[in-house]
Amino acid sequence: MIKILSVMKSLFGALLFIMVLFTACADDSLRSARGVVKQLNDSSITAIIDDTEYSFDRRDASMKGALMVGDSVEIQYIGKMGSDKSRALLLELIETQGRVVEVGLDESKELLTADPVEFPDDANEPEEKINE
Repeated sequence: MIKILSVMKSLFGALLFIMVLFTACADDSLRSARGVVKQLNDSSITAIIDDTEYSFDRRDASMKGALMVGDSVEIQYIGKMGSDKSRALLLELIETQGRVVEVGLDESKELLTADPVEFPDDANEPEEKINE
């Protein structure tokens, strides 16, 4: 009976060790990164973060704002960055303030335009008739 209990303790200890090992390796904490969108499709997003391209699975992600290629984005993700298993959970557009440009006509300068292009009269006819 004592031998069976010692074997059970050993198996329980080994099982406990394996469970701790797996839970320590599976790091599912939420992380955040900022970057620029390079590619965007239905299932993934590729962003440039610190001069390196990273891809994230975005099938389950929520989006705050409409994203386009070239936009600055903050990505909340789970998993190791750069691995195939990293999943984006929240994609948030980082808004930048637009620049206002005042355009005015400087009447002290002469307005220059290009000469109009003249097309031959037969330009709209098929090539077969032109070659004849």
